[in-house]
Amino acid sequence: MLQKIALITLLFFHCSENQAPTRIAPAEESLHFRTKLYDGVPASIAASVTDELERQYQRILADMKLDTLPVIGVEIWDDANNFLSAMEKNIGQRYPGATGYVKYETMYLLNRGHVPQAAVHEFAHIASLHVNPRIGNNPRWLWEALALYEAGDFVDPKSLSYMVSGDYPTLAELNASYNNDQRIYAVGYTLSEFILHNWGQDLFIQLIKTNGNIESVLGISVSEFEEQWYEFVKEKYLSVH
Repeated sequence: MLQKIALITLLFFHCSENQAPTRIAPAEESLHFRTKLYDGVPASIAASVTDELERQYQRILADMKLDTLPVIGVEIWDDANNFLSAMEKNIGQRYPGATGYVKYETMYLLNRGHVPQAAVHEFAHIASLHVNPRIGNNPRWLWEALALYEAGDFVDPKSLSYMVSGDYPTLAELNASYNNDQRIYAVGYTLSEFILHNWGQDLFIQLIKTNGNIESVLGISVSEFEEQWYEFVKEKYLSVH
């Protein structure tokens, strides 16, 4: 998710009746990333995140056909309420259940699950914004599909009853807001995989640059794209070979 707001919160305080304000840990910087930790997130988490980001950095830039990026901010919270409070200050809205978002050249993460992989997902968002500054959630299906693919966030279609039954989502449905439909996180990897398999990286980049204009870039209709995507998924993952 992305909203362009000039103010970037550098320091976050959390107060209660019995608590003194809690400051973030001093920032640590690697070659391409600057990390800040909140709520006592251990330094080992920051190290695992920056190690993975640095490991994936050149690959993602090459995939996005970028030469360089500015130093990227990485801010990590441990407390979900504090994370959501900071989110509301940063972008004006809370998205309960979300564990990451980006704004300009900074990613914001909640210390849940496999944080390094989540960081790679958010970094792919930031990189895509340098391909097209207007791509953030525009369209949402492409914005998330490319990040899911770059981070290796694969969900086996056999585990999705709607895919097994052939009731696959349309792109219009996948463009619904985060709070209304989250199926893009389950199927986005295969959408990118399908595009790359059929049309290659150059046209994938063109889709990003044109905000997902399938007709002009790929030369087929949206409905044809949806049908061909499902046939690709069915053949590769759902058929018995």
